[in-house]
Amino acid sequence: MRPVILILLCLAAVRPYAQTAPASGAQSSAQPAPKADEIVALEQSAWDRYANLDIDGLGELMQPDYVNLTTAQQTREETLKTMRQELQGCSVSPVHVVDPAVTVVSPDVALIVYKSKIVKQCGIHRSTTVANLTTVWLRRDGRWKMQMHSTYIVSGFSVRSQ
Repeated sequence: MRPVILILLCLAAVRPYAQTAPASGAQSSAQPAPKADEIVALEQSAWDRYANLDIDGLGELMQPDYVNLTTAQQTREETLKTMRQELQGCSVSPVHVVDPAVTVVSPDVALIVYKSKIVKQCGIHRSTTVANLTTVWLRRDGRWKMQMHSTYIVSGFSVRSQ
């Protein structure tokens, strides 16, 4: 039931951004709808930055009003701060997007749902988390960025640094 609620939250988050046809019948200036492979590549790029501990680079892929729905709802700034704290002194194994399903909501809005395994080593502590993940990608000013991301942990645990 929880994955259905997360998907509904994702769609509610993007509804204000979904485009409708111009009322006057004029041509839309929007770019063509993305291909599924493009969205998968964007998602993989975000995980590559995370695994390389490039939190600033990951932040560049987030909309200013980005929302993270993982253990708690967080803003972009809160998410980046938490990542910096949690990853301090850690290493992360490469993370792969597995079994992605991409839904193009509009030419400028796409939703990706997939599975992944995140392995993190922090000193002598190692965590392995298997999760179902969802990200909403928006294209603004010709650039794709994450609007919302959620993680539903299937198994595993997370190590938190204080």
